[in-house]
Amino acid sequence: MRLLKTSATVLVAIVLAGCAGTAGTHTALTGHAGGAAPGDLTATGTRGTAATSRRAGTDPAGRVVEINCLGRAHARPADIVLTCADENTYLHVSWLHWRTAAFGRGGYYRNTCTPSCARGHTVRYPALVTLWRPVALPGHRPERSFTRLTVIFTGRRPAFYGSNGKYYPRTVTAVLPGHSA
Repeated sequence: MRLLKTSATVLVAIVLAGCAGTAGTHTALTGHAGGAAPGDLTATGTRGTAATSRRAGTDPAGRVVEINCLGRAHARPADIVLTCADENTYLHVSWLHWRTAAFGRGGYYRNTCTPSCARGHTVRYPALVTLWRPVALPGHRPERSFTRLTVIFTGRRPAFYGSNGKYYPRTVTAVLPGHSA
């Protein structure tokens, strides 16, 4: 419980500080060798085609959403797919706050792909999640879309692969697709 409270405090501090990338590791959130380049996500979206969402509260600047794999806007999606092509990596989140930044807790799920992705099994890693830095959606004013995602692993951590080999970050931050760094 203490780790969860500490992690939540760190998460809030990261977002309030502007999250310019100094607080976490910028990496692909798939963690698979040969995957996306560091700083990129393969894709993001709401798992499956029938998204579960609740209407978000609006603020003076308008509704803030997450864009799914099909390009559809959703507020408070229960699932966010990080690999649209195969749904092998996704987040399942219960949102605690959803305005100009979103905070939630849940799990980061990744297929082990051992011996293959078709025969692998999905492993859950407990995590705190924040979506942040919303920008205006062209043609959808005043609606805005989150451009950044930060995951803080609160227990066991998955392996990620980079130019220096395998590592186990506590915090991972990435730019969501369709947005520049």
